[in-house]
This record gives sequence, structure tokens and C-alpha cells, in this order.
Amino acid sequence: MDPPHSAAALRALATIGPTVRLAALSGLLWAMWKAEGSPWAVVYQRLALGMALAFVVLVGLSLATVAGQYQTGSPSDIGWMLPFWFAAWAMAAAPASAHEAQGPIGTAPIERSSLAVLFAAILAVAVIGYGSRYLVPAAEPIERMREIATAGTLVCGVALVMVRLVVERRSLESASQRVRLLATACEQAGELIMVLRQNRIQYANDAFCQATGYSREELLELPPMTLVAAESKPDIPALREQLRKRHVVRATTVMARKDGSRFEAAWSAAPIVDAAGRVTDVVSVIRDVTDDARLRQQLVRSERLSAIGELVSGVAHEINNPLQSVIGTVELLLGESHETRVRDDLERARFEAGRAGRIIRNLLAFVRRSPAERLLSDLNEIVQSTLSVREYELAQSNIKLQQEYGLNLPVVLANRDEIQQVVLNLVMNAQYAMVDAHGRGTLTVRTFTVADQAAVEVQDDGPGVAPELAGRIFEPFFTTKSIGTGTGLGLALAFGIVNAHGGTLELVPTDRGACFRLTLPGAGFPGPVQVH
Repeated sequence: MDPPHSAAALRALATIGPTVRLAALSGLLWAMWKAEGSPWAVVYQRLALGMALAFVVLVGLSLATVAGQYQTGSPSDIGWMLPFWFAAWAMAAAPASAHEAQGPIGTAPIERSSLAVLFAAILAVAVIGYGSRYLVPAAEPIERMREIATAGTLVCGVALVMVRLVVERRSLESASQRVRLLATACEQAGELIMVLRQNRIQYANDAFCQATGYSREELLELPPMTLVAAESKPDIPALREQLRKRHVVRATTVMARKDGSRFEAAWSAAPIVDAAGRVTDVVSVIRDVTDDARLRQQLVRSERLSAIGELVSGVAHEINNPLQSVIGTVELLLGESHETRVRDDLERARFEAGRAGRIIRNLLAFVRRSPAERLLSDLNEIVQSTLSVREYELAQSNIKLQQEYGLNLPVVLANRDEIQQVVLNLVMNAQYAMVDAHGRGTLTVRTFTVADQAAVEVQDDGPGVAPELAGRIFEPFFTTKSIGTGTGLGLALAFGIVNAHGGTLELVPTDRGACFRLTLPGAGFPGPVQVH
């Protein structure tokens, strides 16, 4: 054998070839293990299988070469081409792209036609490498063959790496685009969105921050139960249990804001499960349904008011007829009686009966939404006449009455009977509160001018109104009285009357008890004047 083909050289080549294949096989087995469960696992399995077969065949060829039994162009040379064939087979199993697997959002996929080109190129390298055995000089078959095999292996390896890099780059781009899209959708959503992990807040969108009053940084450090109002906390363990069972939970709870206020919220919470079936995160979509609840309550109240209106209309007609008989009888007695004391009592009875009749007519007008007659009136005189009717009942209830009247109050354009009804309702409410609290008290009624408006305040020294109830006292059918002693319509009707007059009726802060202020706009000139 010539020097280039000495026994030592053949043994070196026979050792290097299998060693290279063994190193490549080890790398492919490691890559296959790391890619377990991914779409690339099949690719590495096919490459490893081809390299393993090539290693076995190459060991046999190397032994034959060293023994001098190797013949160029024999069927055993197929072992040189096995890696190329298996590389092409592996390329056919490469995933097209993340775009094809994940849907319409992403970049353009790698088409199967690209893989077909690579497949053809690898086959061409193998065929050319095998055919070149018959074209090269007979003196250098093994060296040429190994050079071609090495070049072909490099071409296949580089092609495979490039394909994977392109696919993974596009997969990352697609995933990044999806994440950006989802993040934008969450931030711009009108609903409140929150993500929990291990009972800690991991994410909250802008709507959630605005609704609760917390910044995103504060929410990340905040225990989630802080956001749940006390009355809804007993319901949370059952909801958590449903989420642990991987059920979608829908519920309505009361949430607490940072400033202490509360709102009603409708929840829809869904668990996120990992590959092992464990719940890792919980995504909650929350909607503030306070306005919805308020609209439902208003609808119920409207229906109840409609029913009450029909009832009031019928009762008013039934009361008005006997009341006219009472007024007629009193007028007959006035014509027959000449005693001053008796006539005074009869005049008072006729006045009050007439006032009752006017109240009934005003109720009918209120129910029918027809305007009541308004005249120039003196608020001081209206208040005085109203209190004179109630003085005896106040004294019997151990209520001390203090009256403070301002001078030169603006004249108001008002329906006298309606304003009397409002003042009388305020006085009776104050009387009930003081008697119910401690069986006695002091009632202060004062009139004054504020910003060209005539005002009257009715203040008691009772228990007052709780802060959480202050916003509801003018709602229809809301009452703090015991069952059977109040309808919840008094202040609601009073508020409606004053509002129709262009005035205000409000609960004002005070050091003791409760204080209601009624204001009516002035008619445009100061009193006193001749009024009705």
C-alpha cells in the first residue's frame, strides 16, 4: 500500500469516523431528551436513529478497511448515506411554524415547499457523494468519500439549525404579538380584570385600579380579602373550593374601595391549569353592577308608587265626601252659636277640616302630576300656623318647643298647604325620634334668610341619623321607624314637593340630634307684604 494508505493511516481513519459519529449521536440523544414533549422531539428521534445506524455500519466498514477487505462501490457504502437520508426524513417532521399551530395571529409560516427543497438538497448531496466514488481516482477513494460525507453532514446540520432558528424566531414573534394584543385588550377593557396566583394579586388592569382606588403597586402587595366587604367574606371559602375543583365560578359580592366605600360586583372567575392538572392562576373578570341594582330598585319603587297612587286616589275620594259633610255641619253650628269660645273652636275645626280637604286635593294633584296653585306667601306665617296645630301634642310628649323667626324673610311663591305638609312632617319625625330615644326633648324651629332664599330649620336632640343612612332617608319606602309606625313615604313626598317649588330639602350636619333645612327661592322682593 502506498504511504497515503498505510495501515496506520487506515486505522486512524477507521477510528476517527466512528468517534465522530458517536459524538454526534450523543449530542442528538441529549437534544432529544431536552426536547421531550415539544414538536421537535420527533425530529431529533429520527436524526438519532439515522446516526445510530450509520455508526453501526461505519464501524463495520472501518473494520473491513483495516483488514483490507473494503471495496469501493459495494452495497455497504449505504452506511455513509444513512445520515443524509434520515436528516431528510427528520426535516419532513419539522414543525411548520407557530403560526400554523396557533391560529391567525402571527407572522407568515414556513411552507412545506421549503422543507421539500431542503429534502431534495440533502438527497442530492448523498447521491452525488456516492456517485463520486466512481469518478475520483482509485488511489484516493476513502479520503474523497470522507471529505464528501463530512461536507454533506455539515450542510445538513447547518440547514437544520437554520430552519429551527427561523421557526423559533417566528414562534417568539407570534407569541410576543399575542401577548401585546392580550395586554392591550385587558388594559382597554371596561370590565375589571384581575389575575391571582397563590392568593396574591399578580395583575390588575386600569379599570380595576380606578374602581378600587388603589394603584397597581399597592394591589400587588395587598391581600385579596381586603377588597371584599365584610358581609361577603363568608362566601369566599366556598368560591375558592369551586376554583380548586377547576370549575368556572360566577357570583355577586360586595367589594370595598380604598376610601371605605363599597360597590356591588358581579364576578366571573376561571382557573388556569398547568400540564399536570394543577390550578396555577385564577383570572377574574368583574363588573360593577351598582347602577344595575339601583335601576332595579327604582323600577320596583316606581311600580309600588304606581300602586300607592291608585290607592291614594281611591281613598282620597272616599275621605273627601264625609269631610265635606263635616265642614257643612260646622258651618251650620257656626250660624247657630253665639258664644265666643264655642265659635273659636268651631272656626278652628272648620279651618283644619278645610286644610284636610286641600291636602287631599294636593295628594290627588300629586298622583295625577297636575300642578297645585301657588301664591305669594310668608314662610314665617306658614311655620307659625303649622306649629300652632302641633303645640298640644308636643307638650303631651314632654317636648319643649323653641321658635326663632328671622326678620324680613323673602316672600316665596308657594302652595301654602304643601309647605305646611312638609314642615308638619319634619316636626312629627323629630317628635317621634326624641320620644322613642329618651321620652322627652327640645325641638328648635328657626327661620332665616340665606342667599336671597327663605329657609327654615327643624332641629331635635334625638339620636340623629347614622352616616350610612344619610344618603337614603329621602328614598321612597325607606324608614327607620319600627314596623307599623311608618310608611317611608313622608320624607320622599316632602322632598318631591320642595323640589317642585324649586327649593331644597336636606339633612345638615349638627352637633346633636338631626337638623333638616328647607329653603325656598324668593319671589323677587323682600317682606313684609300682603300675602295669602
